Amino acid sequence: MPSFRDCLNSAVAQGAISKEEAAQLNDRFQTEFAQARMSLGDDAAAAAAKARLEADLRAEAIERRRRVLLQDAAQDRLAEYVSGYRGLDGKADVFDAVLNLIENHGFAGTSSMAGRQKAIVSLVHGQLADVLSAFRKSTLTGRRFNRPLLTDVVREALGDATGKPEAKAMAGAVQDVFETLRQRFNAAGGAIGKIEGGYLPQFHDARALLNAGKQAWKDFIRPLLDVERMRDPLTGEKLTPARLEQSLDAAFDTVTTDGWADRTAQRTPQGRAGMLAAQRADHRFLHFKDADGWLKYNEQFGKGDPLKAIFEHVNGMARDIAAMEQ
Repeated sequence: MPSFRDCLNSAVAQGAISKEEAAQLNDRFQTEFAQARMSLGDDAAAAAAKARLEADLRAEAIERRRRVLLQDAAQDRLAEYVSGYRGLDGKADVFDAVLNLIENHGFAGTSSMAGRQKAIVSLVHGQLADVLSAFRKSTLTGRRFNRPLLTDVVREALGDATGKPEAKAMAGAVQDVFETLRQRFNAAGGAIGKIEGGYLPQFHDARALLNAGKQAWKDFIRPLLDVERMRDPLTGEKLTPARLEQSLDAAFDTVTTDGWADRTAQRTPQGRAGMLAAQRADHRFLHFKDADGWLKYNEQFGKGDPLKAIFEHVNGMARDIAAMEQ
């Protein structure tokens, strides 16, 4: 009976998959096999690993199909609007139609991406009114009021109990908003998984990373990370030491090139919406051990202001949701 590796080699020879895809599948199989072999013999472990991998691949194929269907429906809506649009002179005007889709003032017969984004942000601001009020900036100094409480909100959001009900309530409101945005993003064709336990997005100062250099950045962030919670971007499994280093290299390159290090023709066949569907999940790769690690990183390589990080996440999600729903 041919081995799994033999099957992969045959698939490569027939042109069904590339060598890179075969290597990724083999890595996933070996991870599953090693796990199953802890309680099974070699033959049974190999069979169990194949079954698990097949189930995962089927689920991934279904998810990809769901995204494609949603994107196709959105493209059909846009094409129908653009082809049917008429200017003030009664003639077709594709350029004006596209501008209306980006931004209009309510008289174009359709919603715009800018208008939809503003509506989402306004809704979130209403839900987080108490947070915005508590941590508003002084008109004299430009500094935020209640900065110690804001730090406690970060701790509560990341699962560290502070014993302060106000901080816990605000952190809960922030997490509720993040979950609402996640679900709406996924409903539009995204693929962000739900993270159990505390989570707060971390934004990166690309200039600070470049000034430090890749190795110094890796040496700084590595001891702050909860590697057990992190998953291999390629296989979804726990990271090996080697894959951690490779993934950190990729994360550095992505941040410092604004994502262009990952944008090749082969990886973006479905255009901007296709990229958006997965990139938000990519941004959730890094997990910190605790709030102290998050805060330490934020001061050195982040935005410094935790509230700014929260609302940059909100604004980014609103922008991407608006683009995908359009």
